[in-house]
Amino acid sequence: MAAVADRHADAIRTAADAEIARYLAAAQVAAGLGAQSDLSHGDFLAVTTPVVTDRLAGVTGIAYVVAADTAAVPSTQRYWRARGAVDLVLRPEQTTDRHYFAVLARSLTAVALRALGRDLAASSEAAAALEEARRTGTVTASRTYVLLSDRALPVEAQQRSFVVAAPVRAAASTPRSGQFLGWVMLGLRGGTFMTSVLRRASAGQVNVALADDSDPRSPVPVAQVRTGTPLDRPDLQRHAHLSVAHRSWQLTVTPTRALVAGDAQ
Repeated sequence: MAAVADRHADAIRTAADAEIARYLAAAQVAAGLGAQSDLSHGDFLAVTTPVVTDRLAGVTGIAYVVAADTAAVPSTQRYWRARGAVDLVLRPEQTTDRHYFAVLARSLTAVALRALGRDLAASSEAAAALEEARRTGTVTASRTYVLLSDRALPVEAQQRSFVVAAPVRAAASTPRSGQFLGWVMLGLRGGTFMTSVLRRASAGQVNVALADDSDPRSPVPVAQVRTGTPLDRPDLQRHAHLSVAHRSWQLTVTPTRALVAGDAQ
């Protein structure tokens, strides 16, 4: 029975790793944006089309984000309107002078349509991920939280979610070679993102819970799949860690009675 539990845990970890890699790869459109000498709304649409056509489960949208201080808000809005974001209205948070605006955006859900012009400084989780991505020069995932676009939903419809941010630097072939320009950011609903893959990998024989345990003192749930009545066998429960773009996630795999029945056949 222990060997069966090990196999299930390994299969689920492998499936989760593969799914996470697909989403992190989507953020690599940052390189395509950095190659544009004068990024426009049309360029953004062309470069991000593969992310939209892939229809990755849980992705609420993709945005190009730039930083601006309060004094630069009017000029930032004029600049991006002139580059095709004609309906852009920046909505700065009033409690800070450091802003992170989604100036180009593609929404994949109805509730995410308000992303354009939003100041991500309103989310400490998103702002921290953006700054970490800029500091490290790598794709970075945020802590899980309820996305700004989802907070108007009924509480029962809200999910623990996260954003993935990738820094955009000007390509060597452009006049601004090497200069930091902004970020590509994807919003992902955690439950939708992982539930389908966890359910397939569980084969109806184990329950699976996924949590962000980057802070071991207060792990935060990301997704959960319950396929049956859990066994009261702590010795058969398995844990596995996943590294997700500077975050640490833990999988907990708990066998159900169906696992015992299948092993006995």
